[in-house]
Order: sequence, then C-alpha cells, then structure tokens
Amino acid sequence: MYTYAIDALMQWDGKRVTDHNRSALSVSYESIESSERTVNGTLRKFVVARKRTFKVEWVDLFNTDNTVDGFMGADAIDAFYDATPGDFILTITDGSGKRESARVMIRDYSKSLSKRSKRTDFYDISISLEEV
Repeated sequence: MYTYAIDALMQWDGKRVTDHNRSALSVSYESIESSERTVNGTLRKFVVARKRTFKVEWVDLFNTDNTVDGFMGADAIDAFYDATPGDFILTITDGSGKRESARVMIRDYSKSLSKRSKRTDFYDISISLEEV
C-alpha cells in the first residue's frame, strides 16, 4: 500500500480522517462572557472562556476507505459518529507536521448519497465539531 507523504489534516481519537475531496477546515470562535453597563454608561465585560467550532465537508466521498490517502471513508466516518455520543480528541496536523489537540463533541452531522456506481457509492458529508 502506498504511504501518503503528508499526514491527514484531522485525527479523531487517533483515527486518521481522509483529505479526499475535503473542503477547507473552518474554525470559528465564540466567547463565553458576561457584560453589563455600569451606572455611568461604561461597559464592563468578564470573559470566562473562548471556545472553537470546527466545520468541514466532503463532496463525493467514497463509502469505503479506498480514498486517495487510504484514511477513513464515508462508512468509517458514519460508524465513528454512531459510536461516539460523547467527547473525543481532535488532533489537527498542519503541513509542517505541527499538531494541535482539542477535546470536542459532534454538534451537527449530515450525510447524503450523491452518486451511485457498481463498485462504490459517493456521499456528501458535513460535520461540525464544538470544543468542550
């Protein structure tokens, strides 16, 4: 089997998720804060924490792990979703090999069949992961 030169962008609990037909990984931030106006009208804000939301989509993803990099295909992603109702570790690896981990939970997940063929089915998958 061919070994892909660059590691997968994402790992979910150590399982590498395919980069095959993956869109850009978007990260948005949300502040958990308390703010109020004082008597003289100035604003006071107390930031408790900031959490991130990670969103990613795949288009025409093989249902098997026969992806270009050999990592998790649509069926494996679906099985992970079914088997993981709670939190898990998301590891993001950039092109230089630097890794960053976060404890996340699946917020939104959708999977739709986009194409069929004799050998495989193709799915469009969208997932949103929220930092715990």
